Amino acid sequence: MTGWAQALPVCARPFPGEVTALSRTAATVMVLWGAIEGDDMSEHLIECEVERVSDGDTVRVLVNGTLFKVRVLALDTEESNPGGTKPITRWGKEASRFATELMPVGSPLKLRLTDDGPLLGPDGEVGSQHIDNFGRLLAFVMLPEPVEHEGLQINDYQELMIRKGFSPYFVKYGRAVHADLDARYADAERAAQTAHVGVWNQLEANGVTSEDAAPRNYPQLTVWWELRARIIDDYRAHVAATPGTVLNTRLDYDAIVQAADRNETATIFMELKDHFAIGDSHHGFTSGSRELPFQVFMRDVDEEAGRAALQLALYRYVAEGEAKPRRNYAYITGALKLFRGRPEIVVTGPDQISDTPPETACT
Repeated sequence: MTGWAQALPVCARPFPGEVTALSRTAATVMVLWGAIEGDDMSEHLIECEVERVSDGDTVRVLVNGTLFKVRVLALDTEESNPGGTKPITRWGKEASRFATELMPVGSPLKLRLTDDGPLLGPDGEVGSQHIDNFGRLLAFVMLPEPVEHEGLQINDYQELMIRKGFSPYFVKYGRAVHADLDARYADAERAAQTAHVGVWNQLEANGVTSEDAAPRNYPQLTVWWELRARIIDDYRAHVAATPGTVLNTRLDYDAIVQAADRNETATIFMELKDHFAIGDSHHGFTSGSRELPFQVFMRDVDEEAGRAALQLALYRYVAEGEAKPRRNYAYITGALKLFRGRPEIVVTGPDQISDTPPETACT
């Protein structure tokens, strides 16, 4: 497996026949390759058939007979099924019902993949930028026929759901890399807010009479997501201008492992997640996933420099759920090493952690 072909944690056991990042093979690649429409690979349109709608932002599809679970990009609808971290809501159930109505079992769809990298990596496997942290294919969904909404004919599923207020434009993990889609979804969100519909009208959506009683705090969430999106925009611009100077825990995992095996110094762009103590003097922070584990090893937090680094990470970067959002993303420069076969970066002081990449990175 390479950095192009990312194996990621599974939020639930794979159902029989499901293809996840953990089970991609050459046959899987041929399934996707054979379903791509046209000669222009920049849009990566994949023809498929609906197997079942899971909820408003997840659908299971058949591509040439092979089952894929698709996480719909640009959407974060409210929950309709138990098992997640978000509450089940009336509006989440309505989003799922509407999605099922739009995409009945057996109906055709087209999936548009992101264009921030080729569909296939040098090893012939599906690029990791097309797979999320739960092994799902990341894609935009295009409906076979346009749907009328407020005088518009829309076959972009994301745009329709955002305009109807089933979801904000979800940019927590970055904006749509296609400029046309980014502009379309931003306009759709503005239109839904102007019309005061869906998640922007919690009395209509969930029957609550005040924002404080809403199941999710959308004013706060969207500001947090926008901050994260701008950080990711800056990262994308940096790696486009100076490729290879910064490594990403999701997209460059194999390169990180190789650098750690050689005890090299590198700059890593990462999302700082869970914090844990390691004995009395050291702490750690996770990044990556269960199948692509990466952590920050923060040494000697009982000393001044280590304590300062710990406090910076905790109070500037690590969010405590949706209620206490923070920057999340950081550039960390330091020595890489392998611990029990897993890569980690060693931090001994706050100067190694930055909002922006250093001028010289990855030695």
